[in-house]
Amino acid sequence: MKIDILGVNSTDVVLVECKSRLSQGDVEEFLAKLPRFKSAFPEFATYRIYGAVAGIEIDQGVDRRAYQKGLFVIKPSGDTVAIINDENFQPKTGNRAVFDRVRHSITQSYPQAPGCWGCTL
Repeated sequence: MKIDILGVNSTDVVLVECKSRLSQGDVEEFLAKLPRFKSAFPEFATYRIYGAVAGIEIDQGVDRRAYQKGLFVIKPSGDTVAIINDENFQPKTGNRAVFDRVRHSITQSYPQAPGCWGCTL
């Protein structure tokens, strides 16, 4: 199982699929991959698993579909990237608190990244 980026803390794992051009097929393949993660990596069996997709270019409507499926969506923003999910977002396997933790973690790791937390899809 190939994973582009893996973010881990003491209770959560975020898997990120990165593409130069993100398509609907890429999102569907990634969604199919998520449930297999714990069997492929049993050391994370007790962790909550979340998914994110990132693309330099994103086909029309794909960001909305990924959002609706509970995935974090990452897009270019100036010289960096931003999670574009709004405050109403509910991660597929989590809740609002997870969104806030992921946002805080990224902000702490990349303080130069612009905030885009209120962007609407």
